[in-house]
Amino acid sequence: SSVASSLAPGSAAEGISSRLLPLTSLREKISATIPASETDLLKTYLTALDLLEPSLLIITHEHSLSLHDSPHFRHDTKDVLDAMVWLWLVSDSLVPLLREPTKHQEAVVIFAHFCVLLKHYDSHWWLQGWADHLMGRAMEILDEEHRAWIKWPVMEMRWKG
Repeated sequence: SSVASSLAPGSAAEGISSRLLPLTSLREKISATIPASETDLLKTYLTALDLLEPSLLIITHEHSLSLHDSPHFRHDTKDVLDAMVWLWLVSDSLVPLLREPTKHQEAVVIFAHFCVLLKHYDSHWWLQGWADHLMGRAMEILDEEHRAWIKWPVMEMRWKG
């Protein structure tokens, strides 16, 4: 059974996608914030979100279904490489923007959402603590407006700060 089929209307996991609605809201906020003349920047942000969403959907789905012990979800889809693949895919476009974080607050916000994925793999010794560390750094960098944009990852990670 695939993730897509287990998210079909009427399935036990139908409500899971509503937990990811903040990504839809984030797309809208970013689209409204980036000037029309900055099409490449907007494309970078939206592509990074599009690439991140499936991994977040899988781990959110997995967490929820494991609570219900559902047979509709394959637990072997959990793979730490998901995090590394996303990072590699955005390494030429999004990551360079993080060098100027006060200028590219949206990039920091997207990276804060990536921290949810890192937190999921915190049991790997080489990732332990990195999600919390990076979220703390994001909170230091972001202005008040953009800090409000990362409420979902903060809650999802149960980040205490």
